[in-house]
Amino acid sequence: LNSNRQSRLLDLAATSLTLSTQVDRMGGYRAWIESLATWRQDIRDRVERRSFIAIPGMDQHLFTRSGIAYLLDDSLFEAPAEDRAFEVIIAFNKLLQSRGIDLILVPVPSREEIYPDKLSVACPSHRLVSPQCTQLLQALLGAGVEVVDLREAFLDERKKRDEPLYTMADIHWGTYGIQRAAAEIAPRLRRYFSPPSGKRILYSEKLTKMIREGGLVPYLPPEDRVDYPPTEFDAFEVLIPDGGHYHDVEHSPVVVVGDSFS
Repeated sequence: LNSNRQSRLLDLAATSLTLSTQVDRMGGYRAWIESLATWRQDIRDRVERRSFIAIPGMDQHLFTRSGIAYLLDDSLFEAPAEDRAFEVIIAFNKLLQSRGIDLILVPVPSREEIYPDKLSVACPSHRLVSPQCTQLLQALLGAGVEVVDLREAFLDERKKRDEPLYTMADIHWGTYGIQRAAAEIAPRLRRYFSPPSGKRILYSEKLTKMIREGGLVPYLPPEDRVDYPPTEFDAFEVLIPDGGHYHDVEHSPVVVVGDSFS
């Protein structure tokens, strides 16, 4: 337990340092927000010109009104306390701690955060467009909540590969995004597992091709939907040695709680 606790504190400190370095690199919050002024005005104008939920971007990317509104909102700490996610997360973390349970919070970046340059050519070259999220994560870390920030990992990955991290016409990440997120989360979970004393279970993956319409397509004007036909994408099934599908281990020390991204 002491070893787990030390590892957790080191991860908290490392994440805090990364976020502080990010703010310093941007010249502080005020300079960071100012660097986004032209881009923000451009995407604000784009939203105001359209009445549908889905907002077409460049290169067949689709975005959402709510995702864009989030990037334009600097009031995460200005809402009434009882309505703020921050207060709820802090309370939930304290409840879990009282029961000896660690919380690891993994906010899923919106596709608007990862592909801001596909929303407007006015996007700054740094592509870091959510200073309000950094501010929230810093506050959570300061209150002892462990967080995993996927934004820079995803942005760095964009520089390495052309494969999309999100499905093109949907809010959700694709197989590549899931794999990249898992690579960031898995090291945090290893502290809760001891080396196996018996025979290891060798899982395998089975590639499955799926064809489906993007979840945002029905939220486009009818005349625009033809530009987003159903597309094929990869999915992986996780199999146990006898070829059956993986099922959660009943007595696992880790529980994953989330929404459709999970």
